[in-house]
Amino acid sequence: MTRTDPLATLAAAAFPDLPLTSLAPLRPYVEVVRLGAGARLATAGTVARELAVVVRGEVRVGGRRCGPGTVVGAESVAAGQHGATVDALGSVELVVLPRRSSRWVALTQPVSSPNPGLPRAPHPSRTRGRRVGRPRRGSSPRSPRP
Repeated sequence: MTRTDPLATLAAAAFPDLPLTSLAPLRPYVEVVRLGAGARLATAGTVARELAVVVRGEVRVGGRRCGPGTVVGAESVAAGQHGATVDALGSVELVVLPRRSSRWVALTQPVSSPNPGLPRAPHPSRTRGRRVGRPRRGSSPRSPRP
């Protein structure tokens, strides 16, 4: 049996528009997790802390069955909480990326067609040197210039 690179698996499923080299800083945070049948991965309404890619096995997301290659939790990470309960239907193997790391991707890697549910970072040319994601100190809504 050949072992696949967990980061490559994650990149192909969750971030197909990004080159693997741009995701290299995530390598220390990507984990392979194996769970038994009936394990609960997430409960609807709880805080979403990670997204996962199903490598082997099947999970049930709400009432839907999902198999290998499925990204689970992308929308939940963006929203901050799980919208559905996720259970393992049998033994599963997942590649997991913590929320903080997935937000790093969203804020630093502009993509042409982002994964649904992941917040899209503005292109660097649109930020004009500002920090993205926080209002400027003492800022107020801009009024149109005369």
